[in-house]
Parts: sequence; structure tokens; C-alpha cells
Amino acid sequence: MTRDIIPDLTTTDPAATSKIAVLPVGAFEQHGPYLPLGTDTLIACAVTTAITKHHRVLQLPPVTFGCSHEHAAYPGTVSIGAATLTAIVTDITQSLTHQQIRGLIVVNAHGGNAVLTNVVQHANQSAHQLKLGLYPSREDWAEARTAAGVTSSNHDDMHAGELETSILLAAHPDYLRDGWASSDHSATDRRYLTTLGIGPYTPTGVIGYPHKPPQPKAAPPSTTSAVTSPLSSTSWHRRLSPSRPREGLATVADRLFHRASTCRTSQVCTHSSRLPAGFTSLPLLPSARAPVRAGHSASPSVRRHQPPLAATDCFSAEHHTTPQRPSLHGYLS
Repeated sequence: MTRDIIPDLTTTDPAATSKIAVLPVGAFEQHGPYLPLGTDTLIACAVTTAITKHHRVLQLPPVTFGCSHEHAAYPGTVSIGAATLTAIVTDITQSLTHQQIRGLIVVNAHGGNAVLTNVVQHANQSAHQLKLGLYPSREDWAEARTAAGVTSSNHDDMHAGELETSILLAAHPDYLRDGWASSDHSATDRRYLTTLGIGPYTPTGVIGYPHKPPQPKAAPPSTTSAVTSPLSSTSWHRRLSPSRPREGLATVADRLFHRASTCRTSQVCTHSSRLPAGFTSLPLLPSARAPVRAGHSASPSVRRHQPPLAATDCFSAEHHTTPQRPSLHGYLS
């Protein structure tokens, strides 16, 4: 468990010389009475581990604090400012540049860290050669939910709900406490959350459905499957269809990695003339659509050419091919 959070690499390990690094970013905030304050960090590390188990990348230790001001009313929550988080990621990026790293995948597991979008966009417009990608996006999470058979939506299952509880049950079950089975709370209308924080919408800090009505249970996952397929394999406390591929979060992690690192720009970028300077020469962060700058939206013709991803085997060594829908959800959208 410790190695999944604090890498045990030495300077002579092959991964230490990888040209792509992965940085998990979490938070230290309330997640109800049953999930730990470090839930977002554990989830970010689970996604990162799913990548590093099967691809040679430089796994960085997590950023364990984030912008959690919306949870300030709950004991234990500790936040850093947006400027501080920006400075941390920027400094890490500069250090990686000196190490000849060409790309950094920022794996963010806390929605309040919205400033990371600006950090990534700004970095990719700068002169240095290191390019950044920000994952998972809302669309990536939605794909993970669908693949794992999680029926709640990103909006309704916002915090400490079905998704986060499932991942923790898979990747770090020892961190859970009793209470998740009876803590469902609905608050779909949260129009003033940005102003008031989450407190007025939930007495416990939970917005979501950590436990749905009782359904037939499947056998608990093995340790290996829990690590390599954290979301899908761990929904063992809910119904699992025997015919459904158990891809879940592992597949999403695999997809985003290959979107970011193994596809050649010339294969998938049909609007390369509109990419930032230096972007087309780097096989990092390809896109099948034109990048969308702030204040602009993608044209309907671009949106139409994004067919849904088909189910694929997780972490296959032969996956060094162009995905069916390479994209940059959460990067320039």
C-alpha cells in the first residue's frame, strides 16, 4: 500500500529515466464519517498506480493538499490556496524540465482543484518543451462509471458517494469505516455551492449514494484485481453482470495514458496548424479535434467526429495504437 502512495524508485531504476511523469494530486478534506480525509489523494494514487503498473513512467509522490475551501465547515479539512497549488505544480514542472522530461500527466482527483486547468493551459503555451495533460475529466469518470456498472451520475453522486466508496473499497479497503451503507444523501440542486460551500446541502458531508438498495453480491476481488482495476472490480458490494468486462477505472487510466503518450500527432491531429508552437513535434497529448481556446467552443463539425470508445482489454502490451477517439477532455475543452 505504501508503494502505491510513495514510490520506491531509486535513481538507477529504468522508470527514473522515463520521458513521461505522472503526478497524482488530491486533497485533505472531509468525506463523511466513513471515508478518510485523504480520500482524494488515495484515489489519485490508485489511478496513477493503474498506469505505472503497466507502463514505464516516472511515478511522482502525490500532492496531498488541495483547494478544499468548500469543505471548510467540517473538522479536519485543510486547504491551500489556488496560488499555492499553482506554484507547486509549476515548480515541479520546471524541475522535470531540467530532468529532460517531455510530458507530465497530472492525475487530479479533487474537483475543487479547478485552477489546475489554468495551470496546464498556461504551461502548454510557454516556451519550454515539457507538455502537460490533465486527467481524468468528467467524461473519463463517466466512462468509468458506465464500464463498472455504477448507475449514479457525476452530478448526483458528487462527494463520498458510490464512485469514491467503490474505489476505496477496491484499492484501500482498510481505510473505510462503518457507516457508508446507510449514508445516502441527495442534493441535486446545489446552485449556491460555489458561494456557500457544501455545508448547507448536507449534514454529514455526503452528497451521493455510497450504498444502493440491497442487490445480489459477487465475490470480493482478489488483491491483484483490486490494484489493476480499482473501480470495476471493487463494486463487489453491488450487482455485477458476469458478461460485463471489468475494465472500469483501469481502462480509463490506460486510455488516457495512450491518448497522452503513445499516439503520434501526425496520425490523429487533423487541425495541427492550430496547435500551440512545438505541439506537433511532440508525440504527447494528441487530439482528433482542434484545441479549443478559452472563450471559444468547438464547432459542431468537430464534435460530430468523436465516436464513442469501444471496450478494450486493459493494459495490453499491444495497445500502442491510436485509440478510436483520442481527445483532450479537461485539457483544452
